[in-house]
Amino acid sequence: MRGNPVHPEADDPVKPLHLVRLWLREALDQTDTKHEAVAAEIGVSPPYFSEMLAGTKPIAARHLWALPEEVAAHIARRWAEYHGHIVVVPAHSTDQAVRHLVSGLVALLSPHQLRRAS
Repeated sequence: MRGNPVHPEADDPVKPLHLVRLWLREALDQTDTKHEAVAAEIGVSPPYFSEMLAGTKPIAARHLWALPEEVAAHIARRWAEYHGHIVVVPAHSTDQAVRHLVSGLVALLSPHQLRRAS
């Protein structure tokens, strides 16, 4: 099958890059990772990294491969969700396992998923 059945606009080469920037910013916010630390990790200066986040400088594959693990994991999860996959991270407690189960069931029963099934 050609294209993205969940998001047909994903065939637009600019849209996924915009989403990667969005998810990178989300990851930085959610993991409390400092911009300076990521810039050093991927081998660019902090001002250049800010421009990458703003979209005025390109994000290359080498930058994505060099991201800290928790930031890269966030982007990978969001990419998988974007393509219609339900992603459940490992649970470290019973309460967390229950939250994962409920969120997975809610995602599975969402109107979007129900439309895909029919």
